Amino acid sequence: VNEHNLDGIFFYCANSKEFSTFLELLNNIELTKIIAIVDNVKLGEDLITTGIANYLLKKFLNNEDVIEQIIKNTIRIQTLSNNLKKITLEYENKIAKTNSNFNHFTYIISHDLRAPLRGISNISEWIEEDLDDTIGETKQNIRLLRGRVKRLEALIDGILQYSRIERIKSPIQLVDLGALLVETTGFIFEKPKDFSIYIQPNMPKFNAPKEKLEQVFFHLLKNAIQFRSSDNGFVKVLLAEETGFYKFTVTDNGPGIAPEYHKKVFEIFQTLSARDKVETVGIGLALVKKIIESVGGEIKLESDLGKGSAFHFWWPKLAG
Repeated sequence: VNEHNLDGIFFYCANSKEFSTFLELLNNIELTKIIAIVDNVKLGEDLITTGIANYLLKKFLNNEDVIEQIIKNTIRIQTLSNNLKKITLEYENKIAKTNSNFNHFTYIISHDLRAPLRGISNISEWIEEDLDDTIGETKQNIRLLRGRVKRLEALIDGILQYSRIERIKSPIQLVDLGALLVETTGFIFEKPKDFSIYIQPNMPKFNAPKEKLEQVFFHLLKNAIQFRSSDNGFVKVLLAEETGFYKFTVTDNGPGIAPEYHKKVFEIFQTLSARDKVETVGIGLALVKKIIESVGGEIKLESDLGKGSAFHFWWPKLAG
């Protein structure tokens, strides 16, 4: 076939096994069209499902009109395939350009906006140092100003984290969940001495994007600690396996959340506590929801005022 530079080939096969053997011989030969001659429609339909060949019934072998029509259809399919490849390439180029613009945008946010904030913070410190100790109210206002600057920086960080979730390529790897949870709890520095974190024993090892899973547990645990009812509260991490998913439950004995706010807590920059009382920008649970949905999972909140909270989320199992 290569020597004659044929555009296509006709062949006859009695069964799908013969067809598979023939395809192996043609594995490295690029053909515009492959038309199989078959004894029955069922075999022909089986061949079409491969996406490689069209077919012609043996009894119509001498029917020039039928053969011509099949060839035309095959060429049309090939043309559609080529057009699809072209459209896909165009979209890939547009996505690459969009990603480039987005990277430039995030650079502006993370650098150009931070610079004046750092300047405001530094100037407020210098003014405070120069003020007489008797001007207590003014110093307090300056400290509040500096606090707002830090909050605005946290908001910028939140925007960047939220916008990057679906763009971050977290590699799939074997995750020891028990070890990951122990490591994650070590990142939470504001945990009171008497606050308890219970992790269900014998947690499994499974394939997952480790970085994303780590972020989910970090924010859920941090949320339970940050909005605790008392310093001797607790949070538990439990696991139940379901078909196709691991179902995790992160439950606490905190103040609870009224049902009318169950959706609001997952919205970006939404918080139910006054920011002057609990320093937060309302990004953690929004990140959790977006990460879980980005991998094909789901999260639900079960809570009521005064009864603690239970965050249930389903994380898809991946092939080993």
